[in-house]
Amino acid sequence: MANLETLAAELISEHSKLETLKRKVETLKGQFLEVLESENVGAVKVPAGTVTVCTRTSKDYGQTVKNLEANLKAEKARLDHLGDFKISSVTHYLRVS
Repeated sequence: MANLETLAAELISEHSKLETLKRKVETLKGQFLEVLESENVGAVKVPAGTVTVCTRTSKDYGQTVKNLEANLKAEKARLDHLGDFKISSVTHYLRVS
């Protein structure tokens, strides 16, 4: 059990470091994007790799599709409540908090 507790403590410690690094990376990305846009540059290549400005679009299919999606979500919730479903897969994962 002590080994399990040691592993858990190490996992929690490393996860905390990871979360800190993720926040730092997001801050750096924001700063970097701001400078790239202000200098009208699309990419920067350095020996460690390349940072490129990318674009993602969002699509709006209109109210009809939104209504269909809402109806589908409601039908899934109804079937869940009734237990009328088949489990297609099970995934195990860890939550670190």
